[in-house]
Amino acid sequence: MKKRLLLLSLALLACLALSAPAWAVHNVSDESDFRMRLENTGAGEYEVLTLQNNITISDYLVVQEGAAVTVKLNGYTIDRGLAGQNAVANGYVFLVKGTLQLSGTGSVTGGNNTGNGGGVYVEPSGSFMINGGIISGSTATTNGGGVFVFHSSYNVSGGKIINNLSGSSGGGGIAISDASTFIVGGTALVDTSNKAGNIEQVYGWATGATIVELSSQSDALNATVSSPAQSNNARLVAASYDASGKMVAAKTVSLGTAALNRRDFNTGLAVSAGLTYKVMLLDGATFAPLCPAWSGGF
Repeated sequence: MKKRLLLLSLALLACLALSAPAWAVHNVSDESDFRMRLENTGAGEYEVLTLQNNITISDYLVVQEGAAVTVKLNGYTIDRGLAGQNAVANGYVFLVKGTLQLSGTGSVTGGNNTGNGGGVYVEPSGSFMINGGIISGSTATTNGGGVFVFHSSYNVSGGKIINNLSGSSGGGGIAISDASTFIVGGTALVDTSNKAGNIEQVYGWATGATIVELSSQSDALNATVSSPAQSNNARLVAASYDASGKMVAAKTVSLGTAALNRRDFNTGLAVSAGLTYKVMLLDGATFAPLCPAWSGGF
């Protein structure tokens, strides 16, 4: 028992600690520079790219496997330029094999893909986080007009996913597939995205796809978990921090062994102004993270 508690404590520290990898910062103002910076950011490297202009791209942008990239939209737009045209193969704006984070104001738009993912396609090796900006005006003929997440993770603490379109399969805004995890909370908005004319913002299917919706209910942090798979005693770990970054409290909630099928869990953490939160899903047996930590405020 002590060994399990020690492993859980170590996993909690590993998941919730703020790391500071080596990183570079660049401003980008055109497609060639933007594409070059992405292509040259390899495994184990972290790049912050700040837009200085609206950029229309001639082909999709790739975040390399093992790389971490933050794109600060800075009030500008990244446009694939395919809106209103015939869908094309690989017609998304971003293909994410590593880690991509979007922040600031601005938008990602104009994808039009014959397959899954109109705006952003997240591969099994990748993860996608958005805490600012808008993903809109993109189309996928099958699933995930805004974002398609395949066997990977997608965390949303802010920004908007609006006015995207998918085919009859599902997920005008977001589609989550095959052991993927989607965590949403804070000020994020997923709305007015259509599936073949019918409103369907988020669509999760296939074994293991898990959606966690975080909310403030009665001044406590609540998690609504939806999954068709058995959770295998997965742990939801949550911590709160004050303005200086000091941890105020941490809680661990066991999700049990039954299929979740949309169940509510009160984390026991108080929600109040000035606090920020980090939340992580851990495997019940190994305590390994099932996805990157969600972070944000309410």
